[in-house]
Amino acid sequence: MRILVSCGEPSGWLFAGLLERALRSLESGLELIRPVHESLSESVVGFWEGLWVVPALRRRLSQTMVQVRRTNPDAVVLVGFSGFNLPFGFRCRRLGIPVVYYAPPQVWAWGRFRIGALKNAADKVVCLFPFEEGLLKQSGIDAVYLGYPLLDAVKATWSRHRVLGSIGLCENDRYMVFLPGSRPAETRFHQPLFRRVFQRLKAVMPDVCGVTLPCEAGIEARYNIIRHAECAVVVSGTATLETALLGTPQVVSYHLSFVSRWLARIVVRQRYFSLPNILLDRPAVPEFLDPTAEQLYSEVLARLRGSSRRKQARQYSAKLKELLGPVGATERIARLVLQYAVGSGAGNKLV
Repeated sequence: MRILVSCGEPSGWLFAGLLERALRSLESGLELIRPVHESLSESVVGFWEGLWVVPALRRRLSQTMVQVRRTNPDAVVLVGFSGFNLPFGFRCRRLGIPVVYYAPPQVWAWGRFRIGALKNAADKVVCLFPFEEGLLKQSGIDAVYLGYPLLDAVKATWSRHRVLGSIGLCENDRYMVFLPGSRPAETRFHQPLFRRVFQRLKAVMPDVCGVTLPCEAGIEARYNIIRHAECAVVVSGTATLETALLGTPQVVSYHLSFVSRWLARIVVRQRYFSLPNILLDRPAVPEFLDPTAEQLYSEVLARLRGSSRRKQARQYSAKLKELLGPVGATERIARLVLQYAVGSGAGNKLV
């Protein structure tokens, strides 16, 4: 049995990796295929910037379809990366290959025109968030919510002593973490900004250390380091939800170019842009679009000095875990994918 898993960004690789491990544990003879576009580096931030990579995406799409015809997979799983995966899924379905879209495009935030493309791109859509299922079903899409996969993965098991030793700190040291994003455009903007914020903090709180955690850091160490931090400064995305689930106080930042920011005001319908706030429908964490160093500094300082911030963060963590349950989502999703792969048409029996 062959299953091709298509994702194009680090956040997608995280979800895809969890799914692939679950698939292998359920089906020992399974062959998992990653498409040629997995080396794609044209990951962009913003609306306007996406236009520049369209020619490259089209070339990669043609190359990947050649690979599909050569390997003849029993099913295709799409993970995020809608600019590529929507047309890719459509072409795979035309070849008669079952397609499951896992982590579909966030049409609830912007781009409802993509609903039609999503309907044509997948036989089954597996939602990441519970409110997505009803919205997509209303549009005639065969969608299901089986739980949030990272509930199984976002765990911290190390002691504070072990964490401090792993990052070269002493027993009484305090530290905060900076998560500058996974895309090059995000890190280019945020790393200098975060450096300025930390320099200001050191002037008033010299006892606080700073740790930068790139997306490539190992998951186990990453989660444990975040869990024991005094505060986190996080680029908006999956990392904000991971940090919230770990119960660590955070401040969220995001950057868009002038043109993309102008377009966002027109097309984006959400009151919030960070996932914890969207899911809880309240300002659970402070979020800033194109913030100054002064804005971030003030919020971080308040969290480092406020003793109640961690208690509040843990309360929001508990609410999110209840909202995103039940646990065990990745295995349920893997079983659904396998049912499509064997061609039994039994995937709908899970809903």
